[in-house]
Amino acid sequence: MDDGSECRDALEQAAQFVFTGWRGLSETCRPEDFAAVFDGGEDDATGRLSGRSHRFRVYRKAGVSNRIQAWFHMETGDFMVAVFTYPEFDGDTAATLAALGEPEVKLEPLIGAHPDAEQWVYAARGLTLYVRPGDPPAFRRIAVYPPTQPEIYENRLGAHDHRRYHPRRR
Repeated sequence: MDDGSECRDALEQAAQFVFTGWRGLSETCRPEDFAAVFDGGEDDATGRLSGRSHRFRVYRKAGVSNRIQAWFHMETGDFMVAVFTYPEFDGDTAATLAALGEPEVKLEPLIGAHPDAEQWVYAARGLTLYVRPGDPPAFRRIAVYPPTQPEIYENRLGAHDHRRYHPRRR
């Protein structure tokens, strides 16, 4: 039986934005693994990921990200993807991108949640970086997930999802 240590070790690595040697998260990650590494996540919510209803929980960690959403398959509870929004990456983004090499796929700006950023998809490594061009480039979002194929990331893990606008009520 998996005690979650593999998942928790990988989550710690992701929280430190150490992607050298990154090989993705385990499909066995559970909400309790995220709770061991991050704050929050007490309540399930339901949202749409790639047009399908799924459960997610929201986590936080000071100095890491504005918000971390962990998505789980609605019926089975299996882990799908964790998204770090506005990550507080203090490292050398250009060096990180150079170390990772060319992604399997680059999705152009205007696709996905950050219209000002390309998605650099390293699906076999379970990693997608939303890269805003510049000198230095900036990471707008980071998605980590179990290793997969680019088509699965694009069609099931939120590559084409856009932020939804919810007007404030007065």
